[in-house]
Amino acid sequence: MKQISKVKKAAAGFTLIELMVVIVILGLLAGVIAPKIPQFITKAREAKTKGSLANLKSAVHIYYIDNNAFYPTTSLYVSLVPKYIKEIPKCELPANGHVATSVVGQSAVTDAYSQGYGQAGMFTDHGQWMYCEIEDGIDVAMGTVEWGDVWIGCTHTDLEGTIWSSY
Repeated sequence: MKQISKVKKAAAGFTLIELMVVIVILGLLAGVIAPKIPQFITKAREAKTKGSLANLKSAVHIYYIDNNAFYPTTSLYVSLVPKYIKEIPKCELPANGHVATSVVGQSAVTDAYSQGYGQAGMFTDHGQWMYCEIEDGIDVAMGTVEWGDVWIGCTHTDLEGTIWSSY
């Protein structure tokens, strides 16, 4: 009987060496993973912004189909919310210093500034959604945009090295 109780006592816990090995392994994992956490967060926010852009483009396209091949010619907020999209999503560009905003700039304003009226380049890198509401399309600093185009007004790059305005 005494031998059985001694066996139970010996198997009841961990040794100090085992605990130290576990702590060292956890420390190494934390040292490798912890520095990458901000990058993971930034990547997740970028993915959210790209998804929001796709949702906004889809809402504009559904509007186009419902309105006999006409894109909105007024603000997207007035044209799309709440029938085609619940709300205008925020444009978050965390690594580029832009404040998250759900503002949608219109290309006529962008074009006026790109042609020298007002401050040059004022609307080319503002970190918000952009929409071309002009039927003929226009030439802006990023190139020609067509009626109904939605893009991100930012000249910075994402973590993959792609310029935001090219999405």
